[in-house]
Amino acid sequence: MQLRDAIAPEPDLKSARRIGIAVGITVLVVFTGGAIAALNVDRPRIVAEQIPTIEIPSVRFARTVATEHEIALARRELAGYALETYPQWVAASLDGGCPRHLLELNAFDATLHAVDPWGSPYQFACAPAFWVRSAGPDRVFETADDLTVAR
Repeated sequence: MQLRDAIAPEPDLKSARRIGIAVGITVLVVFTGGAIAALNVDRPRIVAEQIPTIEIPSVRFARTVATEHEIALARRELAGYALETYPQWVAASLDGGCPRHLLELNAFDATLHAVDPWGSPYQFACAPAFWVRSAGPDRVFETADDLTVAR
């Protein structure tokens, strides 16, 4: 072995090529990032307040025609709550007040639903007398198609 080979071995061409590629990619990324930053300097910034908004009115596709079966079902459930399960609940409760939720009355009749046939929850109140009502097929309370049963 000569002294020259011990001090400076022959260069490894594969390693040199890999290092050259890595340096080239790094330079490319740095210059590309600088170019992108330079291009964005002149562009106006868009703030959230400047973005126009479009308000879309909510559309409810309520079926306003009820079948006789749906009306009969709603009347049966309303009568079940007002005339059957509420008196049982009052007799079983210690304070005799008003239930917090209509579902408390389902302990006395599990076949009742707290939702009318059109998907709206029943409303109820205890004062001055217990009543329960359905919004009806239009799903809006305080309209002509509401169904109400009072005790």
